[in-house]
Amino acid sequence: MYSRRHQPGESGQPLCPAFYPGHRKAITIGVPADLGLCDVLSPHADGLSVAVEKLVRSKQWVPFLVAFVLPLVAVYAWWGGFNPVRIERDQLRGPYTYAYLEQSGDYSKLADLQQKVGVALRGQHIEAGPGITVLYSDPDKVALGKRIGRAGYLIPEDAQVKPPLLRDTVPARR
Repeated sequence: MYSRRHQPGESGQPLCPAFYPGHRKAITIGVPADLGLCDVLSPHADGLSVAVEKLVRSKQWVPFLVAFVLPLVAVYAWWGGFNPVRIERDQLRGPYTYAYLEQSGDYSKLADLQQKVGVALRGQHIEAGPGITVLYSDPDKVALGKRIGRAGYLIPEDAQVKPPLLRDTVPARR
């Protein structure tokens, strides 16, 4: 533990001494010693351990754990942070059959196009599965007016769609 040789400040009050690595003498911090913050403000290991001891002795760590640490751990667990990672190789995906409408231009309009596909599928009495968007142009390399994309929904393989809808299949892949 370091010695508490308080040096008077401009107001005559003793100030907090702090020991920094590589210094043999105390460097004075401009905080009055009578505030009781000397142990907390000192970056020296002894000063930190004294602050931790005070925290543990005063039972203030329980509300800290309940208010901050426990919710963080709970959210991490909820999002699957403690689940083991499984990488499955050679798993076959697809084929995916989907009904779509194609569009040239701004990709931000594909969501509206997908809504039109949903309405058309309901009109044809075809059950729509999850939505699908297929982008054929790289937005970083292709001009806005020349971008091509498709928006639609997965449909059963045996479903037959009528115009204006089109039907396509993404082949199976590993």
